[in-house]
Amino acid sequence: TDNAAAEAVAAAAAGSAACTQAGGTWDAGTSTCTPAAAPYNCFIGGFCSQAALISPQPGSTNLYDGHTQTTEPALGAGCNVAAGIEDWEEGRFSFYTPTNLEAGYRWYGMCQ
Repeated sequence: TDNAAAEAVAAAAAGSAACTQAGGTWDAGTSTCTPAAAPYNCFIGGFCSQAALISPQPGSTNLYDGHTQTTEPALGAGCNVAAGIEDWEEGRFSFYTPTNLEAGYRWYGMCQ
């Protein structure tokens, strides 16, 4: 039984280390890891925030509605500086390409 307890402690320590190394949050009480959120994508933020402004879809939720480069979470992801600005603007302008406009809102799932 002492060996089993030591193995459980070692397993919990290993799980905790792996979890935090991957950016997650370890709950020692339940020995569970909550994964880190996916990083914010400035291209998708630019595209979907523009879609929310220009082409809102009744009955659907656009998770990027109201996002701007100068507010969170886009601000924290760097969408207002250097490469982030380029990605944001490329996404925003990509919304207007004939392919997207003719696609009949098939792109909308990306924004949910």
